[in-house]
Amino acid sequence: MVKHGPSPKDDQWSEEDVARVLANPAHVANGTVTREQWVQAAVRMAEDQGTEACIQRILLVFDESLDGQGRIEARLNRPELIQDLLEREAKFGRESTFAALLEGLLEIGDQIAGQHRDEQSEG
Repeated sequence: MVKHGPSPKDDQWSEEDVARVLANPAHVANGTVTREQWVQAAVRMAEDQGTEACIQRILLVFDESLDGQGRIEARLNRPELIQDLLEREAKFGRESTFAALLEGLLEIGDQIAGQHRDEQSEG
C-alpha cells in the first residue's frame, strides 16, 4: 500500500522512532500491527499528548509514509476532520474515534495505492 520510510537500526530506536511506528496506520495495512493494537496505541498517545495533537501527529506520519507530498490533504479537509473527530470523541469515546480515523486513512491509502498502480501501468 504505502512505503514506511527509513527504519532505524535495531540498536538505534529512540522513543520518537517507536512513537512514529505506532502512529502510522500503514503498519496496520501491512500487518505489522493489528487494528486493535493501533487503536490502543493511539488512545494511549492521546492520553499523553491530547487528542488533537495525537490526530495531527497521525496525519503527519501517514502523509510522510505517502512520500510527504500532501496526498492526504488533497483528500480531506484537515480542520474539519479534526473537529469531527473531537466531536465524535465527546459522544463515543477515544477508541471509537481512533477506529474511525484508522478506517478512513486506510481507505485513503488504498485509493492512493490504486492511483499509483494505474499511473505505473500507463507509463
